[in-house]
Amino acid sequence: MKREVARLCNWLRDRAYGEYERMLEEEILERSLPEHVAIIMDGNRRFARKIGVSAEEGYLYGAEVTERMIEWCFDLGIKQLTIYAFSIENFCRTEEEKEQLFELMRAEFEKISKDDRVHRRGVRVRAIGNISLLPASVREAIKKAEHATERYRNFRLFIAVAYSGRMEILDSVRI
Repeated sequence: MKREVARLCNWLRDRAYGEYERMLEEEILERSLPEHVAIIMDGNRRFARKIGVSAEEGYLYGAEVTERMIEWCFDLGIKQLTIYAFSIENFCRTEEEKEQLFELMRAEFEKISKDDRVHRRGVRVRAIGNISLLPASVREAIKKAEHATERYRNFRLFIAVAYSGRMEILDSVRI
């Protein structure tokens, strides 16, 4: 029964978000576009609890939504996107939860380095924050994605990980 409710919620959410995205796009296109958009990824666990799925499933759904957001910004002609993905405060989560998030980060950065859309569209990827706090596997995946995209200039994607407000400001000045 829980699975059926979750499927129904997913279907409703996808329909509602699709309509909401269309509305937003129409409204945005009526105005001049920003050069840089920033998004704070938040609420994946709460969303997962609300629809009766695991936190890990909530994180995976959040990653899918993020990919759609990147595509949407690119299609609209926005030149830079910053995604706030994992703050310093997230290090206070349980070990199991951190492991899930670190594995998701590693996989997403690995995917970026190989993603044809990234290379075709000239997306430069940079991680900002205190990267040294992350596990070696995540740091390696970040380096791989940054190296694979370092010569691109069409679109800049900043992913804030292990960040705090102060660190993010300092990193943005260095870029």
